[in-house]
Amino acid sequence: MVGRDRDGPRRSQGGQANVGASSVGALTALSAPSSPTARVAPTETTVFSVHATLTKFKMETGDSDYHLVLDDGQGHTMIAETPSTDCIGSSPFNRPSAMFGRRLHRFHPGPSFRDTHTDVTETGVGFFDRVHGQTGVAPNGVELYPVLSIAFD
Repeated sequence: MVGRDRDGPRRSQGGQANVGASSVGALTALSAPSSPTARVAPTETTVFSVHATLTKFKMETGDSDYHLVLDDGQGHTMIAETPSTDCIGSSPFNRPSAMFGRRLHRFHPGPSFRDTHTDVTETGVGFFDRVHGQTGVAPNGVELYPVLSIAFD
């Protein structure tokens, strides 16, 4: 479950002391970990706020996660994702993820990618995912996961 894994307590839960402004370009330029089996500080223990353009989104059919593609307009993209509240359980990320889902629902996400061109500021925990051909994936696999808030600019 999100936030309940072995290293989950090391992840920030949105406290002001650990929120850092960043950009898609800066996060995608980070070095990927050699083995994504444990949290990589400081990236995976920090909550980042990123201003970008939301270009594509969908609700994944297998796990009901919201998959969002963020673009900085300079050739860098990355994924922001929030898990279904069913996957979060009693995690400290449950409430922010549920609020995020309600805000995104106004776009009527479905099982296929929908295009948009919406400026957003998203706040979420840094996370290095395994690169396996995902739409919008950063070369280093960095994501915002879970997304804790979204503001539509």
